Amino acid sequence: MNEEIAKKKRVFICEDHLIYIDGLKSIIDQHSNEFELVDSCQNGTYAAKKIPFLAIDILLLDLNVPGMNGFEIMNFLREQNHEINIIIITMYDDPTIIKKAQLAGASAYLLKDVSNETLLQVMRHPTGKQFYIQEGLNHPDNAIFKDSFSNVVKLTMREKEIVQLVVKGMTTQEIAEKLFLSINTIETHRRNIYRKLNIRNLPELVNFAHSYDLMN
Repeated sequence: MNEEIAKKKRVFICEDHLIYIDGLKSIIDQHSNEFELVDSCQNGTYAAKKIPFLAIDILLLDLNVPGMNGFEIMNFLREQNHEINIIIITMYDDPTIIKKAQLAGASAYLLKDVSNETLLQVMRHPTGKQFYIQEGLNHPDNAIFKDSFSNVVKLTMREKEIVQLVVKGMTTQEIAEKLFLSINTIETHRRNIYRKLNIRNLPELVNFAHSYDLMN
């Protein structure tokens, strides 16, 4: 009996919608001979604080959660050298986000309409260095669901830095001098930022930056 329990894979769920948490819990309960639910939460910061002390095998992770988002959680765990099978379960089918999840350390990328069979298959068989993408999600034309979060995560670190400086009231020339870049380069970054965030002017940028915590 103890040997059987020891073989169970320990699972942590981080998802901001209770209905999805309950659904995942139900799947785990139905396969309690294989999996053990260690904990679940709706907040990324809570997850990042708890996971290092729980010796989990599998993290079922949504990307857009309160507190630390999914990418920040993955980066944190990677910095802490935690070897965890991270399975993304999300609504975002954007190729840019999928690639970013892969680079951040996810082992699999699934949509929330994934079948129970596919999810269980991925949970049972860690992909190692291989990155599993749910069938049909690896083509740019498949990007259907988009919102402000999907735009935010496409910003590069440099673009986020420029957003912060712009919102603080610095001019293009002042930003260029501070970052040791040309004015043309800063202007190009600003155009790219407006395009990625789908905004038109400075007031919208300021509002967006504060709404999505880009100032930290």
